[in-house]
Amino acid sequence: MKKATKSSSAANTKFKDKEQVVYPIQGVGQVINIYKRKFEGETKLYYEIYFEVSDMTVHMPVDKAEEQGIRPIVSKRQADAALNLIAEEFEPVPADWKLRYQMNLDLLKQGSIKDIATVVRALYHRSKVKELPILERKLFDNALNLLVDEVSFSLRKSKAEVEELVFDRLESEPRKASRTPAAKTTTAKTAADTKESAGSASAARTSTRATRKTTAAKTTAAKSSAQDKKPAAAKSSAAKKTATSSTTSTKKAAGAKSDTATKRTKPAASAGKKTSARTTKSTGSKKK
Repeated sequence: MKKATKSSSAANTKFKDKEQVVYPIQGVGQVINIYKRKFEGETKLYYEIYFEVSDMTVHMPVDKAEEQGIRPIVSKRQADAALNLIAEEFEPVPADWKLRYQMNLDLLKQGSIKDIATVVRALYHRSKVKELPILERKLFDNALNLLVDEVSFSLRKSKAEVEELVFDRLESEPRKASRTPAAKTTTAKTAADTKESAGSASAARTSTRATRKTTAAKTTAAKSSAQDKKPAAAKSSAAKKTATSSTTSTKKAAGAKSDTATKRTKPAASAGKKTSARTTKSTGSKKK
């Protein structure tokens, strides 16, 4: 490996010597050198970036810098927008701290000042509900330092002033997020879609009601028909029962008459027997 040499191609790089840059997770650093370096048989251009907060120096290939998330410090307008963001309403964070930790870590890795402000806001308000685990507390401190560091460079204020400003915004009453013209257009489109959906839903409800009425009418007609058939069937059944009852009564009456005739015949037979007995006795007395 050859010794690094000062490059004459530094004028073609995105970031210039002595320029302040932001590296995700690491914070604000300064480009202290741009040089050529031969590595594995290939000569490449490198940034040498020094981070005062962590007292660390990073050597980054120029062609990989943007891919690694290195970016310039935000403008004053973007810094003010980040401070406004932490004072706005926010969505509740997951109760599971492990899931919450991973979500916020991913935001910090993305590296935009808006993402950093979102992490600071979420973890600050979560700490008001319940004490943060150690890992989340470290993540909050890291995000807060990143935010304060970049905003102080952007607004040209001391870190103490910016940190006080951040906590004033965090402790203020949350306000609704301001909408941009694009957001208003999206809202209007959403409202139109909602009206259209409501119209479709209303038509569907009307159709359903008509179907229900038709079904109810058919059911009522079927019930009426069934009720009409029931009296006729009842009358037919009653007639059959009456006829059966009459037949049974006739049979019973005929049987009763037969029994009466038999009873009347028996006494006559008995009378004949008595007369025969009397005649026999009379004949016997005459023979004597």
